[in-house]
Amino acid sequence: MITPHQAALHAFLAQWLQEELGLPSGFVSSLFHEGRVKLGSRQANPDSPIPSGTKIWLLGVSRAQSHSSKRDSGSQRLPTDLEDVAPTVLYEDEHMLIVDKPEGLLVHSDGTGIRDTLMNRVEEYLKAHTEDVHLFHVHRLDKDTTGCLLFAKHEFAARVLDAMMVRRQIHRTYVTIVSGRLPSSEGRFDAPIGRDRHRAGTYRVSVTGKAAVTNYRQLHSAKDASGRRDQAEASNVISLVTCWLETGRTHQIRVHLSAAGCPIVGDELYGGIRTGDGWEWTGEGFALHAFRLSLTHPYSKELIEVEAPLPQPFRSVINELGWQDVVL
Repeated sequence: MITPHQAALHAFLAQWLQEELGLPSGFVSSLFHEGRVKLGSRQANPDSPIPSGTKIWLLGVSRAQSHSSKRDSGSQRLPTDLEDVAPTVLYEDEHMLIVDKPEGLLVHSDGTGIRDTLMNRVEEYLKAHTEDVHLFHVHRLDKDTTGCLLFAKHEFAARVLDAMMVRRQIHRTYVTIVSGRLPSSEGRFDAPIGRDRHRAGTYRVSVTGKAAVTNYRQLHSAKDASGRRDQAEASNVISLVTCWLETGRTHQIRVHLSAAGCPIVGDELYGGIRTGDGWEWTGEGFALHAFRLSLTHPYSKELIEVEAPLPQPFRSVINELGWQDVVL
């Protein structure tokens, strides 16, 4: 419903859709071209005036027409024994939801026919609550990365959340345990990342890669067996680190930390170890957890901030090394 204040601010309907709902201009143009915008009961044009008190109707699309690149192509009913594997929901409303992704689970199908994906688990959860939505994942996590993952429940929310991601208005904080000690307590990796041509499925810092920026803060660093803290002398040091992203390249945190000589514990693809003096990583994957996600809600404008509890393997290492006082 258009309020008097909004009507006074915006001369035309297309402008209102872009500025009030945060929809990209190209998407707004396609909505009008496809006849999916109405003012009250009549078809609307981009330059239609917006009188106060008028309802704007944005018409959705059928499942068959849904934006396939954002959906799981293997979206079928899960095998019976997986139907009750409900996702852990951290936040939910009619427009979006944030879930806590477990380790070892793909976000969406990788083309191999795997049907037990996080997308399909979330869809089953929504079906169980009588919601028939067009589900979109706004970002991705690697198979073995755990923690906060954001989904949109309809294409309009997906478009504005995508735009917010590009504008860096969705903030993600990761927690990781790495081998070694970083060069400073706080810092920033600004190094482009590209595919490693010599190892399939891996990435590396490369001058011909895409821009990638990772910020970090080192919270704790364990002594080696001799009790020395000098990195040059320490042979078995691990550190607890938080990272937050300015870009979202594939394997970004993993590549940047490995290139700095501090690969993530358990990340064997990039040189990570799994055990040391006084500690052992018991997770099946590696120690990278999307701990916190925050954003301003695109419609209510309230601050949404959620945290996913640290998985058991993280808590075990923290307890073993006496890091219980850490504040993330």
